[in-house]
Amino acid sequence: MIQAIYSELDGPAGVTRRLEVKGHAGYAPAGQDIVCAGASILTQALVWMTAEAEQAACTASDGPEGPRVVITAQPGPDARENQRMAGGFDLAKAGFALLAERYPDNLRFADTSSRGEEGMIDLQLFAKKDKKGPALSREQQRQAMAEGTMGRRKKAEETQEPPAPPKDAAPLRPQEQPRREPMMGIGEVGRFIRALHRQWAREEAELRRGDPKFSFREALKSPAMRRMMRMPGMRMQEAYHAAFYDQLMAGTARTVEQGVVNRVQERGARPAENGIHSKAAVTTAPDVSRMSRAQREAIEREALHGAKIRL
Repeated sequence: MIQAIYSELDGPAGVTRRLEVKGHAGYAPAGQDIVCAGASILTQALVWMTAEAEQAACTASDGPEGPRVVITAQPGPDARENQRMAGGFDLAKAGFALLAERYPDNLRFADTSSRGEEGMIDLQLFAKKDKKGPALSREQQRQAMAEGTMGRRKKAEETQEPPAPPKDAAPLRPQEQPRREPMMGIGEVGRFIRALHRQWAREEAELRRGDPKFSFREALKSPAMRRMMRMPGMRMQEAYHAAFYDQLMAGTARTVEQGVVNRVQERGARPAENGIHSKAAVTTAPDVSRMSRAQREAIEREALHGAKIRL
């Protein structure tokens, strides 16, 4: 169980405030304990708030019962700084009080200052005085007594056990508790975010292979792209194609059209082939140096008979 104790010490210069938080919540396994996460956030927020103040001090240790953090703030010469410190401690107190009210089996908060006892709310103000049964459970009753919201009952009433059921009574079925969805701890959230950034970097590199000008940062400026990326399991390429479908189709149409124009121009510049044009595709002429001896002798005999030889 986590124990959070707030105390004040009045001195000549003002009020010295002290908050001590120690122990383990034990609500769920490590990484899924929402009570531990809430107490950790409240404590760390107060530590960061008082880190730069000269009048504040913080100590942390790890013992057999769990971690222990003590935050102390002494009064300083600056009245505004003192008010800021008081506001930070009041916020932490309110958070621990809410956690203790919601999870009395895992966190206990006590405000031992005089102002804390005076500011407590009496939860039994409108309760009927003739009924002896407590309006709260045993753990909630003890928590309220520690906070000063209820008058301390006699020791006999505090330790009194509920009456045993009759022997012939049917056994009571345990009330089904609502299933709580497991929550990630602070460390798991950080690891999940880093893994998600690495995945986005890989997908952006794949998209840049087809489009060197692609930028994930620029694509996220589109509301449609941001809406698609929020969908669970959505990949960057699918979101990009869905968000910029019209632009991509227009670019593809221009590319295809330009390719057709280029092919038509290339075909118009080439000579016609296979006898479909008056001009031959390739003009050839006989090469005497490549003729055989018999061919040269035949040409020589035609020339001796007066024939005109055209090469």
